[in-house]
Amino acid sequence: MDFWEFYQRALRNEETQNFIKDICIRSLGEGDGNLVYQKLNLTILRHLRFVLKANLGLIYLQLVKNKKPKWGDNIDIRHIILSSVADIFVTDDEALQELFDTLGEIGERRPKCINFEKFKRLLKFK
Repeated sequence: MDFWEFYQRALRNEETQNFIKDICIRSLGEGDGNLVYQKLNLTILRHLRFVLKANLGLIYLQLVKNKKPKWGDNIDIRHIILSSVADIFVTDDEALQELFDTLGEIGERRPKCINFEKFKRLLKFK
């Protein structure tokens, strides 16, 4: 199973829908959160879509690709969310780059994730 199929199945799952609803309520409060969840359009809420994809990407890597969970996974999720407003994301964290690559399998515009050496070459530093 590839990530795209995994992602589509997960979005139809009741637990995933409850997770999305919980994010809306925690962010906006009970009344507004429920209203936003009912009208939710993930295609226009890029940062929320990245939250879901980062979490589902980690689950996919653990369940399908047999990667072990690690302490820094929650930090990787925060970096993915922050990257939702960037064109280039620079990191030497190979696990984070693997997560970026996994999320990229669905063909969505996302920031280019490069390491620091490649970034220096991009800027033409020696």
